[in-house]
Amino acid sequence: MSIVFLKTPLPLEQRTLLRVMDRIARSLDLRYFVVGATARDILMYHLHGFPVNRASPDIDFAMAIKSWEAFNVVKESLLNERGFRPDPKIIHRLHYSPPTGDGFPVDLVPFGGVEVSSTTVAWPPDMKVVMNVAGYAEALASAVSVSIEEQLVIPVASIPGLAITKLIAWLDRGHLHAKDAVDLLYLLENYADAGNADRLYGAELFLLAACDYAFERAGPRLLGRDMTAIMSAQCRSQIAAILTTPAVRDRLIVNMLQGAFQQDNAYSRLDDYLAEFEAGLAPA
Repeated sequence: MSIVFLKTPLPLEQRTLLRVMDRIARSLDLRYFVVGATARDILMYHLHGFPVNRASPDIDFAMAIKSWEAFNVVKESLLNERGFRPDPKIIHRLHYSPPTGDGFPVDLVPFGGVEVSSTTVAWPPDMKVVMNVAGYAEALASAVSVSIEEQLVIPVASIPGLAITKLIAWLDRGHLHAKDAVDLLYLLENYADAGNADRLYGAELFLLAACDYAFERAGPRLLGRDMTAIMSAQCRSQIAAILTTPAVRDRLIVNMLQGAFQQDNAYSRLDDYLAEFEAGLAPA
């Protein structure tokens, strides 16, 4: 197992929480990984040194769960730890208050056995709140082992796995907010320089050449290619539908614009990013 080491440490309160979660997961033989904004920050800021573009205080854990009873065991195990309390309204959310530092929400995202369809989770008791968990199995299988501190190695969604879950999340809730589209843009813009320069000048030189040796174009195409390598056909079809449906693609770009620092010709630039991204997603 290859382990990556961070350039800058996580805040103490996050490290404390991750240690608790990992201990509980090991005791329950639970397969899990960090996803969402914390995964983004671990990989992009703490590992590769990119500035954080959007602050988010919560930590999301995705977990392969066979039943709601098993989910409740995980939840109750966390609630039995110091500093955790349940959210009064959201069944999958806890709140963590560390001994020092600020507290934050902790979301538990189950998949792998509790779905009401192949890609949808409905939350008990009334099953009215639903979530699309397409891509989570792929993100688990491709997770990166990250050394958080001494004797603490945590599975974190890889950048391709994170991009999959961000696109699916945007499809699910993009009408409510733009944050998933903004995060996708952040990944598209920085993927070439996120440890991939040697690949683009080496084994993937043909891809860089196809982009006229422009790194800002090669990054989105390489990300699409790396996502294709881990995605199921079902997940690929959902993402392809986003990019090939004009109204949906337009809405994605409009949401991404909220994270664009360079506003000159921003729409056409982001459309070009998506064109390269789509080219990378195409089967070889």
